Amino acid sequence: MHRHVILPIVAAFAAPVHAQNGDAGSWNGEISVTLAPKVGASLPLSTELDPVDNSEFSGAFAIERKGRTGLTDFAIETGITAAPQLLDDNDESSSLYAKATLGDRYVPLPLLLDRLRGNAVAQARPDEVRPYASYQFTKVYSGFLDARTSDDHTVTAGIRYRDIRSVMSATGEMGVYTELRGEVARVWSTDASREQIIPSVRARVVSRPLARGVRVFGEARGDFKFYTDRPLAVGDGNREDQRLRLTAGADITPLLGGPFIEIAVQYQKVWSNDPGAEHDRLFFAPVVQISQAF
Repeated sequence: MHRHVILPIVAAFAAPVHAQNGDAGSWNGEISVTLAPKVGASLPLSTELDPVDNSEFSGAFAIERKGRTGLTDFAIETGITAAPQLLDDNDESSSLYAKATLGDRYVPLPLLLDRLRGNAVAQARPDEVRPYASYQFTKVYSGFLDARTSDDHTVTAGIRYRDIRSVMSATGEMGVYTELRGEVARVWSTDASREQIIPSVRARVVSRPLARGVRVFGEARGDFKFYTDRPLAVGDGNREDQRLRLTAGADITPLLGGPFIEIAVQYQKVWSNDPGAEHDRLFFAPVVQISQAF
């Protein structure tokens, strides 16, 4: 697995990133690659829809329409994901997906600032609560596009608040950035054991720029998984999980002037009415994302 991780990261560090603002109502395309390896103790083999113990690598192509604030108000995205296990390639999973999002489409803060530069921030309202809804169709495979295991349909609705005005000010991008998010996802699948309802909340606070523009951040995320057809081996009812993830790290994007790069440590704790699913783990969890808009 280390060979597959290192080579793309080297390429990512060398690749330039170009932002393209465009006018409100304009359509733009974007190609992105995201690398999110996790380094830590392996968990038991897993085939979860959102494998918290796996590294995550993805490539995507998106077409999006920009609203009056410079943020996206509609997007269509298609891509591929691969999720090898932490320390070996056993139980690797992958997927092909297509996704349509109405409303706010998430982008990391450095890429968000690129989009807002050049817009009339004083007249825009990027701080207001922005709702979003999406539908995603996913073909899930074992291995790297090896044996198809299920077709999943995911519908998500949520709201996001971004504190942009304190960052994009007359004195420069000096403020503390805050983002709050709450959403509910419903998953239907040809594999009944994967069907679930997932409400979640997330809060992230990013510091003002420090030496050479580096920002430190903290994030807390909690979610509940209510499986609709996954009976417990012992007892009544279906499996239910509660998961807490705490992340602390630094956004070092300005140091390289290219791809979005985070270095972080993440702690996760899972409670479940299935005792075998409970665990807590600590990971080193960097993220590299390169994007090319056109």
